[in-house]
Amino acid sequence: MKNHCEKAGIKAKWLLIGTIILMVDLPATAKTVEYNLVISEKTVNITGEPVQAMAINGSLPGPTLYFTQGDRARIRLENRMDVETSLHWHGILLPEKNDGVPYLTTPPVKPGESHLFEFPIIQSGTY
Repeated sequence: MKNHCEKAGIKAKWLLIGTIILMVDLPATAKTVEYNLVISEKTVNITGEPVQAMAINGSLPGPTLYFTQGDRARIRLENRMDVETSLHWHGILLPEKNDGVPYLTTPPVKPGESHLFEFPIIQSGTY
């Protein structure tokens, strides 16, 4: 008959094996989701007075980006304006270098240049 410590050890081994199997399986189901975002100026008329606004891929608001928890995000931001720009991700858990706060966590994207944001999607929700 096995004592309590032996039973606990067997349970711990099976728990470890199960965890390893799950960890090995995750990369096979994860995918890389890529978006190209072009920042440019666009004339808009919301109030009856045409004004210049910043558009993403020619629209205001910009496109909705779709990901699933476990995906890897690859977002290329291209700046076609004549001023620096950046892209900050409100509420998404990601590495600080991809947070998009200019001069603090991420260098601003200069006119005519682009920046690649790449990070894992480790949470679910709408942001």
